[in-house]
Amino acid sequence: MDNFKKDVSYYKSLGIDTEAARFKRYREVGLLDEVDESFVKEVKEYWQKHYHTKVDPVLHIAFMNLTGKKDPRVAFQRIVKNQFIPFFNDQRMKETYRDKNMYDKLIPSDRAVETVLRRAYGSYFDINNSALYKTDVISNLSSYQEDLIVKPSNTNNGRGIKKLNYKENTLFLDDDKVSVEALEKMYGANFAVQKVVQQHPVMAAPHPASVNTLRMVTLRWNNEIKYLLTFARFGANSSVQDNAGAGGVCVGVNENGEFLDTAINEHCEVYTEHPTTGFPFKDMGKIPNFEKFKEYVRELHKEILHHDLVSWDIVVGADGLPVFLEANFSGATWLYQLAAQQPLFGDLTEEVLEYVYKERNDRKSPRRKTATTSRVRSSVNRKPSPVPKTDYKNENMLVGFMQRLDKPTTLAKSVALMSSHYGMEVIYLRPWDVDIEKGTVEGKMYQDGKWVTVERELPRLIDATDPCFKKDTKEIISYLRKNTVLPYDRKNIPNKQRLQEELSKDENFAEYMIPTRTLDDFEALQDFMKEYSTIVIKPLFGERGRGVSILRKQGDAYILGHGTEERELDRDELLQYFKEVWMSEKHLMQKYIKSRTKQGDPFDCRIHVQKNRKGEWVIAKMFIRVGTNQKVMSNVNQGGGISDPKLFLKANFGEGWENIYQNLKNLGEELPHKVEEMKGTPTMDFGFDVAIEESGDLYLIEANRGGTTAPLIAQSAMLRVEYYQHLRETHPKLKNANVKKKPNKVNSKGNDQGSSMNERINQLEAENRRLTKEKEQHKKEYEKITKSNSWRLTVPVRKVSALIKSKKK
Repeated sequence: MDNFKKDVSYYKSLGIDTEAARFKRYREVGLLDEVDESFVKEVKEYWQKHYHTKVDPVLHIAFMNLTGKKDPRVAFQRIVKNQFIPFFNDQRMKETYRDKNMYDKLIPSDRAVETVLRRAYGSYFDINNSALYKTDVISNLSSYQEDLIVKPSNTNNGRGIKKLNYKENTLFLDDDKVSVEALEKMYGANFAVQKVVQQHPVMAAPHPASVNTLRMVTLRWNNEIKYLLTFARFGANSSVQDNAGAGGVCVGVNENGEFLDTAINEHCEVYTEHPTTGFPFKDMGKIPNFEKFKEYVRELHKEILHHDLVSWDIVVGADGLPVFLEANFSGATWLYQLAAQQPLFGDLTEEVLEYVYKERNDRKSPRRKTATTSRVRSSVNRKPSPVPKTDYKNENMLVGFMQRLDKPTTLAKSVALMSSHYGMEVIYLRPWDVDIEKGTVEGKMYQDGKWVTVERELPRLIDATDPCFKKDTKEIISYLRKNTVLPYDRKNIPNKQRLQEELSKDENFAEYMIPTRTLDDFEALQDFMKEYSTIVIKPLFGERGRGVSILRKQGDAYILGHGTEERELDRDELLQYFKEVWMSEKHLMQKYIKSRTKQGDPFDCRIHVQKNRKGEWVIAKMFIRVGTNQKVMSNVNQGGGISDPKLFLKANFGEGWENIYQNLKNLGEELPHKVEEMKGTPTMDFGFDVAIEESGDLYLIEANRGGTTAPLIAQSAMLRVEYYQHLRETHPKLKNANVKKKPNKVNSKGNDQGSSMNERINQLEAENRRLTKEKEQHKKEYEKITKSNSWRLTVPVRKVSALIKSKKK
């Protein structure tokens, strides 16, 4: 830190968020060394005049240091991502357009990468979109007798791309012989296999191992498609991927198709030679027929009606003409501008800023409505839709709902009631209720309004909750993995460290990551505190706020907060605490993110996502958790309450609440795809905890298995059952799965002789109404208390009381 020329306080005085990762990224490589205060003033005045907002000038200063140009038109990443992209691009249509399996229908082109195999919604199709049997997939791919590329069909920016190598009449993936099972395990129900494009020598020269592409950006403006900018992306370290998140570098391309002399990577490190091959970028040739490339992407954009701002990945073919690879509807626009060394909107900037501001603030504008309302895929705050009346006759599949509790939970009851309408029976069981030798289970089924004990054959599908995956159940879980379908498997779930490391490499999620390091020794703790005066320390494998502490420096003392308590320690006492507590298991250190209400209580937003009837990720519920009188976390299990996100954000963030709300939904819709890709084992739900700073910036705190607190029960039960049905229809082990009813080993009339189907649905609806009513009553009581005069008047008393308690400690 002492090597930096300017103190952090100086940058703060310029209006720069010095706690943000972007500040540290630019500063560490010297892109903030030179500062022109008159230019900073010009930047602020420019954005205030044309967009009526304050802007953090950090990117403008970095741009100036890199290029020598003082250009106030450079667009700040946060504003582009959170305001411009939702305005220009209809977020409700994003999933449709980004599906690579639909490119030939939605974006037709004679010059596109050839897709030889598609897996869509669990079914296989060949190059002509004719259905394929699973048993014919490998022979179909091998018939091309060449290397191929496999990639997820529903992600962007090069995520998950692998190369299938063809040698000795066999296809290999990561040195292993390719199998359908391996592809399905890695990519799930939706992926594409494409031919390798033969690229032009100009593009291959710096790094021949990857297919290097041009990222070209277009904008629909005043009924015309405008070309904005281009930069080239080159892979590195012999990786097949070319994106910066995989270690690659970006090189700007000018209006004439000539490459700039320098490259930049996602860490803002600048290169004059390729970091892997040493190829000098000054020796790059010119892109042939570059005007045809511009015209090509303009023509492609005419096919996309719902998105006005598009980033195209284009291959320079061996014949020197463009080949369409991929379309992207968001991206790291800060890197676009640094690589291309020009502002995103160029000469259109002033027009764009003024128009977007006007439309976003016009309540009658359809763009304003589109940019701030929920997406089609999101089920936030929606009422459970009526269950379709499907007649499965006697085709009842047995589903196991596994927890470690002796008494079935309300969630288990709700799942059991709803499952019957889909032609499924639910048996509640615990791990030790499985008889491995007999292949049976003894559990409880909900019959005649009560739980009764029965013995059944091993269910074909078992929904096991997180606590079931423990050391004492290892043998049972191993048996279940082989003999049944687990919609969720805890195996390979990323811990906090891996989550931070992987997401930090992805340009789509890096900005949400909190600076993190492992707590290896006491010296590391002291160094981290020099960099961040207040930090959070948490167990590497902890969940739901367990063992989380906050530590800050106050003079020569350290203030340690845990739960609702604080205590003061000197250096020796902190060292002793470090040895006794933090060294007992692995811990992480993170920069403290100030996510607090106007009253000073910590809060976060829980985004609960699940898979639905189509096997797609949707937001089941989003709510704010407030930790009343807590020092660190907002976990309601440790004392606190919950709040509706819209009401809470309006009260705490004023006019900016809509942008924050939309950004939370955007994160909830994008992140599960990435975490599922990292995990690589079956999963059906996640719970993301997100901190919100005063500036409105979002930071991912944790990603856990989705919980089942009271506000979630109705939505979780509905989506769970819908996903069971999806698996029943698509999973090879479950298709047409029937389980004939066996006589129960208790004196019971059985399922069919008890309550009718309508009675079961009525029971579920009554339970949902009761939970909703109870939630609303708690909410009203909480609001009544917090708005009362006694609550306001006793704020000082509560603070003094908390202070006295901490002193007693």
